[in-house]
Amino acid sequence: MSLKFSAGLCLVLFVALSNCASFSRKVKLRWPRNARPKTEIRNRRQVGFLPLCGSAQFNTFTQLCCDENLLPKMTPTTVCCDHTTYDPLHQICCDGAVYQKSQYIFPKCCGQDAYDGNTTGTICCSSNIHTGHGPSPACCGSDNAYNTLTEICCDQSNVLPAVGYTSPACCGTQSYDATSFLCCNNMMIVPKSGPNSACCGNFVYDTSTQICCGGMIFMKPGNASACCGNMAYDRVTQMCCQGVPSMKPGANPACCGIFAYDLTSSMCCSGHVAPRSPSVTMCCGMFSYSPVTHLCCNGVVGIRVGLMPSCCSTFVYNAATHLCCDGNVVIPMNPNGCGSHA
Repeated sequence: MSLKFSAGLCLVLFVALSNCASFSRKVKLRWPRNARPKTEIRNRRQVGFLPLCGSAQFNTFTQLCCDENLLPKMTPTTVCCDHTTYDPLHQICCDGAVYQKSQYIFPKCCGQDAYDGNTTGTICCSSNIHTGHGPSPACCGSDNAYNTLTEICCDQSNVLPAVGYTSPACCGTQSYDATSFLCCNNMMIVPKSGPNSACCGNFVYDTSTQICCGGMIFMKPGNASACCGNMAYDRVTQMCCQGVPSMKPGANPACCGIFAYDLTSSMCCSGHVAPRSPSVTMCCGMFSYSPVTHLCCNGVVGIRVGLMPSCCSTFVYNAATHLCCDGNVVIPMNPNGCGSHA
């Protein structure tokens, strides 16, 4: 073998051995962000980002944290029931109490108790189970239950009998049939007198022919009957003035206190009816007067006198010829006016 061949062979063997030995070196793979293996991501989440239950970490695949109590997760569907666990597929959670669904046909909760919602006559009222109330039970307030087919609930507290009633209703602490009776003042049950019956106090009257005013029953005085205080009146022919009915006095009726009057021929002066005319158009206290011929002096009507009629207290005087001194009409004695009459 020549020297050149031996040297070449040695070089080939050295390169081959060097490549084969490279497998023992550690190689760090750099994965693209979106191409990182899912197993690696899952393992990192399970180990590096575990949630806390109180101050302890736990594995959500095998454990549950219920009110800071760390409990084993028995099945994949197990969840918390307050401070404990249950499986909703086979159990029911009632305010922290767990019951087996297999014990009931239609399991329901009533507070911390479970009951069969398919049982006839059973109902839950304010977290209390009531039984034996027929095919149509209902709650009466928070503490009672009743059968709606034979009983009635009054004032959300009293269960009263209603057997045979077409339209059961309550009247205070009693039950009655509203088809044939009336409840007056929430205390008196009285029979109806006809299809138009109604209560007037503790009595029954016929609304088609009668009217109730102030707790008293009157025959209707007309087709437009109404109440005026404690009395009845006809709005067509009468008018109501402060609770007192009166006949309409004319074509332009109006009220003056409790009195009715005609605006055409009368006027209202301080609650009193006074005569009106083309010249008499003003009031002076309770009286009417003509401002052309009279003056009103402090509620007293007086005839105009002289060229300068004026008032002096309740008197009319001629200011051109007389003086008004301290409410008295006097004849001036000198240019000093009232001073000379002191």
